[in-house]
Amino acid sequence: MPKVVLITGASSGFGRSTAEHLSENGLCVWGTSRKAGAPAAVAGYTMVGMDVRDAVSVNNAVATVVEREGRIDVLVNNAGISLVSPLEETPLETVHAVLDVNLYGVLRVCQAAAPVMRQNGGGTIINISSIGGLMGLPFRGVYSASKFALEGLTESLSMELQAFGISVCMIEPGDFKTSIDQNRLEVVLGEDSPYGGMSAAVEEIANLQVKKAAGPALMGPTIYKIIHSRKRRLRYKIGSPTEKLSVLLKKVLPGRMFEKIILGYYKS
Repeated sequence: MPKVVLITGASSGFGRSTAEHLSENGLCVWGTSRKAGAPAAVAGYTMVGMDVRDAVSVNNAVATVVEREGRIDVLVNNAGISLVSPLEETPLETVHAVLDVNLYGVLRVCQAAAPVMRQNGGGTIINISSIGGLMGLPFRGVYSASKFALEGLTESLSMELQAFGISVCMIEPGDFKTSIDQNRLEVVLGEDSPYGGMSAAVEEIANLQVKKAAGPALMGPTIYKIIHSRKRRLRYKIGSPTEKLSVLLKKVLPGRMFEKIILGYYKS
C-alpha cells in the first residue's frame, strides 16, 4: 500500500514539483492550496483547499485526507512567503503576516496531522526551512526570523514526537527558481526613506539570484529519499556550492568578518 503524503503549498514551485515527482514514483499524494476547493485530481495527485493561516481550514483539509485515505504517513510543510524590507520600516502587520504562514502555519498543520500519525503508529514530518534560517540577511530580517524560529520549532518537535514513531526533519534550500519571490509581500518605502537605495539593490540582487538558480526539481527526489531512508538526519541542505560554503563560513569565521563578506556580496 503506497504511503499517503500531504504537501502544503502544492500549486507551484517546490510543492508542485514534489507532488508530481512523488506521485510519479508510486506514492499517494495530496497537495493543498488556498485557491483549491473540493478534492480534485491534478496530474496524478489530488489537490484540496487549505489556508495554513486558518486552523479550521487546516483541520478540515486534514480530516478530508484521513476520511479518503485512512491515514497520513508523510507531511511536507512547504507553504511559505517571502519579504524584502528594512526592519525599521516594516509594519508589524506585515511581520505578523510572514510569521502567520512560515511559522504559525507550519505549527497549525503539525498540530492537526501529528495526532493522526500517532494513532496510526508513526509517520514523517518534513519542514521546508531555508539557508536564510541559518543566517540573518540584510533586508530579509523578517523572513530570516521566521525561518530561524522554524528551525527551533523543528528541533523541539523532533524530540517530542520520537517516542510515538514520528520522525521530524527539515530541508534548508538556498535560492531556487520558484514563485516565492514573485509572490513576496511588498512594503512601500517613503520617498525620504534612508533605506530606499539599499533595499532596492538587495531586492534586485535577490531577483537575479532566483533567475539564475536551478528549478525546483531537486526537492522531489530529496524528499523521496528522506521518506525511504532508514536513518534520517535532522537537517538537509540543498543549494549551490557557494550557498553551502556560506553556511560553513558562518560557523568558523568571527561574526563581524562574516558580516563584511555578506555585505560585500550585496554591494557587488
